[in-house]
Amino acid sequence: MSERWVSTPAAAGLRGRRNIDTEPEILLRRALHAAGARFRLRRTLAAGCNPDLVR
Repeated sequence: MSERWVSTPAAAGLRGRRNIDTEPEILLRRALHAAGARFRLRRTLAAGCNPDLVR
């Protein structure tokens, strides 16, 4: 018998949450760019490895 997925109240809060281009992420990117750092966004390095910033 397979298990069924059961939604919880905590899942409802996470479902609509923004996961890219959040305010703290944008502030960090602006600060890094102003300091002279150059980077790429959301590059795939390996299967399942997608960091937000890559130098």
